[in-house]
Amino acid sequence: MKALILAAGEGSRLRPLSVNRPKPMFNICGKPILEHIIDLLKSVGITDLVVVVGYQKESIIDYFGSGFDFEVDIKYIVQENQIGIEDAILKSENELKDEDYFLLAHADFFVDRDMVQRTIDTFNEFNADSTIALTLAPDVSRYGVAALDTSDGRIEQIIEKPVPGSELSKYAVSSVYMFRPEIFTLLKENQQLDQAINQLCKRGNVYAAIWEGLWIDVEYPWDTLTAAQFVMDRLMKDGSYISKDAKIDGKVEGPVWISDGVKIRPGAVIKGPVYIGKNTFIGDNSLIRDFTAIENNVVIGFGVEIKNSVILDSSFINRLSFIGDSVIANNVYIGAGTHIINYSAGEPIYALVNGDKIDTGRTKLGAIIGDQTTLEVNCSIMPGRKIGNKVWVGPGVVVDKDISPNKRVFVSQAIQETDI
Repeated sequence: MKALILAAGEGSRLRPLSVNRPKPMFNICGKPILEHIIDLLKSVGITDLVVVVGYQKESIIDYFGSGFDFEVDIKYIVQENQIGIEDAILKSENELKDEDYFLLAHADFFVDRDMVQRTIDTFNEFNADSTIALTLAPDVSRYGVAALDTSDGRIEQIIEKPVPGSELSKYAVSSVYMFRPEIFTLLKENQQLDQAINQLCKRGNVYAAIWEGLWIDVEYPWDTLTAAQFVMDRLMKDGSYISKDAKIDGKVEGPVWISDGVKIRPGAVIKGPVYIGKNTFIGDNSLIRDFTAIENNVVIGFGVEIKNSVILDSSFINRLSFIGDSVIANNVYIGAGTHIINYSAGEPIYALVNGDKIDTGRTKLGAIIGDQTTLEVNCSIMPGRKIGNKVWVGPGVVVDKDISPNKRVFVSQAIQETDI
């Protein structure tokens, strides 16, 4: 069986993290999201892949190549203009039209293999026209929602992103489908995927694969924090991995993944679950707390505290800084004494996404900082703020709003001198 993976989009709601990389190439614990999905498909025996690429397609093609190094075979389909998943699916028709059936997966989610296997098994059990993985979601208005015949699990209708309060159920369509090639004809006739599926539903042979376990849709920047927790829980479920090439003079507590060339200085404490990538340096008396994922060639200075954060390659965090519940992109420099504030007196934390004010659903969230940004000494970043790529923030600035890319931010100081 073949799998079709839709990996052409930018992921604009992930900005600034998707400016220099397509969302499927965002790294979580040493692997891009797309590699995690390929591993997931391999775990259910699928190695013949058709991958639709578009936005910054070279980064995907250069990384995965033919798939040989990843024990899969990859055929790429290019979607030059990202005008929707319907167009992306139709562009794969020539590769899939002669198959009896195929699996379709998005390139931006995390789930256990059992959900994918259940979707396949349900399809085979009922000899279905289609099966769709459904999961319970707190806010189904963000997704397609399914109306079910609860007596036998048939899907009666799909409504795409219903108006809040009008939802047919609490079951959201969740990134994995089984289709037969007739879906291509239905898409041409109906233009929209939900409408094409609803045509199939009228026959009474579209079934749900219900999943009540954890499913993570990486839509917003803070979703990468939840994804990192998901990966670490599974990566370290059987215990820790510490490379023989790592030099550890500090203290390690709990499950950890410590890669080649890591140096942990005296007095530093690593309280897992924590992932540390290759050739990363953890300075004296630092504290790296649970569910922090640090990628390759990162430098953490003296006395830094980091908790529940994702830090990408080649970033430098200077001494006596605090980083909480934050995402730090590549080649970011954070000056000494900088504090990223991650708590707002128990109030919900909101963030701006493409001009819309979004409730993040988190009571703790720090900052999202884009590639090649510099924060000079003693900066403070308020909860939920986003700082774009190639920003320079001067010493002592309190960042209380989002900052667009390619900006210089500084405070004007007026010194007053009086007699004692």
